[in-house]
Amino acid sequence: GYINGSGEYNSFGADPDILCLPTMVLGRVGSGKSVLLKHLLLQLLKSQTFNIIIPDLKTEYRNLLPQSDSLKVLTLDRIKINPLQVPDGMDPTWHRNYFAKVFVSQNFLGGTSLNALIERVQKLYEVNGIYKGGQKFPTMEDLYKLVTHELATNQPSFKYRDILLLIQNRLFPYASNDVFRCEKGIPADYWEKFNLVLELDKFTDNEYSFIVSYIAGLRFELNRDRGLIGSKLRTLFVID
Repeated sequence: GYINGSGEYNSFGADPDILCLPTMVLGRVGSGKSVLLKHLLLQLLKSQTFNIIIPDLKTEYRNLLPQSDSLKVLTLDRIKINPLQVPDGMDPTWHRNYFAKVFVSQNFLGGTSLNALIERVQKLYEVNGIYKGGQKFPTMEDLYKLVTHELATNQPSFKYRDILLLIQNRLFPYASNDVFRCEKGIPADYWEKFNLVLELDKFTDNEYSFIVSYIAGLRFELNRDRGLIGSKLRTLFVID
C-alpha cells in the first residue's frame, strides 16, 4: 500500500514468507473479508517463488481470471483425485498410513478406525501389487466395496462390526463421487506447479476438509523429503 505524501518511506507491505504462519482474516458478514483476500491474491499471484491453491466453495474466485494470466480454474468435471494413488518416489507404506490418518481425522472417525482402515488399504495394495511397484492403484470405490463385502460375508465381533459400519458410511460419498472414481488422478507435482482455483462447491463438508488436508499435507511431506524446510513460502493455501 501507499501512505499519503512522498519520500523514502511512503510505501508499506509485508514479506509473503510471513504467510508461512497460519493467518486469519476476521470480520462480520459483509465486512469485506473476501474482497481483501482477492486484493491480496492479485498481488501475490505476481510472485514466481511460490504457488497458490484456492479451494473454492463459492465459485467466485474464477472472477480473478481476467486480472491474472497465471491462474487456472479447475471446475468439478476437471478434478480427478485418487487419494490411494502413491506419488512417484513415495513409500507406499508411508502413504497408506498418511491417507488413513487424514481420512479418519477429517471424517470424524474414532481412533479405533485407524488400524481397521490401514489393514484394508494394505490388502488392496497387496492385491494390486503396489508394494512391488505396480501402478494399478485401487480407488475409493474399491475400498468401499471391500468393506461392504467383509460386512456381508464375515462375522466380526459386535464392536468391530460397528467400526466397519462407520468406515463404510464415511466411504460411501467418496465411492459414489466421480471425482474419486479413477485409478490415476491429478499427479502430486501438479499441486506445486500452478496457481489453482479448485471449485469444490458440490462437495460435502467432510469431502472438502479431507481434500484440502490431504493435498496440503502431501505438499508438506514432499517438500520435507527434498530438504525444503524452514520459513520459506512454497505453496499458499487460501481458505474462504
